Amino acid sequence: SRLDGVMMIQAVGMTSTLTVAHAGARMATPVRSSAGLELGLPSCFLSVDVRTSLGVGGAALLAGAASAVLVVGRRRGGARCRNLATMALPSATKGVVNTHALPSQVVWGKPAAEVLPEVLSKLGCKRAILLVSRSLRSSSKAVDEIASGLGDTCVAVWDGMPAHTPREAVLQAARAAREAGADVVVTVGGGSLTDAAKIVRIALQTGADTPAALGEHRFKDIASVRDTMLIPQVTIPTTLSAGEFSPFAGCTDTVTKTKDTYVWLDALPKAIVLDPGLTMHTPAWLFLSTGLRSVDHCVEALCSPAGNPYSDGA
Repeated sequence: SRLDGVMMIQAVGMTSTLTVAHAGARMATPVRSSAGLELGLPSCFLSVDVRTSLGVGGAALLAGAASAVLVVGRRRGGARCRNLATMALPSATKGVVNTHALPSQVVWGKPAAEVLPEVLSKLGCKRAILLVSRSLRSSSKAVDEIASGLGDTCVAVWDGMPAHTPREAVLQAARAAREAGADVVVTVGGGSLTDAAKIVRIALQTGADTPAALGEHRFKDIASVRDTMLIPQVTIPTTLSAGEFSPFAGCTDTVTKTKDTYVWLDALPKAIVLDPGLTMHTPAWLFLSTGLRSVDHCVEALCSPAGNPYSDGA
């Protein structure tokens, strides 16, 4: 059949399993990995035995050559996966097979205040809550310009997210979104806000309204990963954290002083708007430190024992 979006193909090491992820698949029942582990994944994750179809030599060559990204045609009709998620599947041999997140759209070249209305219109969203940086809101007119550009589509503006995204602040933002009847969360700020919006959407979906209830949805094992649809998120980053390109989020438990990971397949933002002008309001020390953090992520990926051709190439 003809597909809509992007297909990603990847094999790792000498593994015999190739995972194919595409944006045009229907949501379906759990699939089983080559190691026999049942995973609650949508049917956009398909496993193929490349050793059978290509032979051991061909599989090794494919694995060593890296990942291929194929742009394919448009499927007519049918419900489509709203995002591709990042998962690691155990293989029949050594190594893992990964599928990596691909944002639905990345927009650049125009001011965020100008393009955001069109982005939300394409998503079919009519009630946006803005989760914004308090310092950006107080030190510039940027937030007011974005809100003004949205007109009646902007139903609430919330600021005050501390660093490292504590559960209590996430729940405050979730209450504001719920009271406003928001159908989309737009963030304007750094990585803590980006992560917060992902978990706000989880809180809205699950009805979690206490820190303990929210903590029940943190990542514990593969069984805790959900594919339930969330309301959309649009992220306008003002730092270099790049958390907007991942469905993962971090949230701090202030009681235990630990930062938990939350993994929800639909948490990846539906759109990312890159506006360099907004970063001019970010303090230089903060902007540069997030750039160094990006280098940290790169080195961490290169040194990881679970590294693969995709992460090495990126």
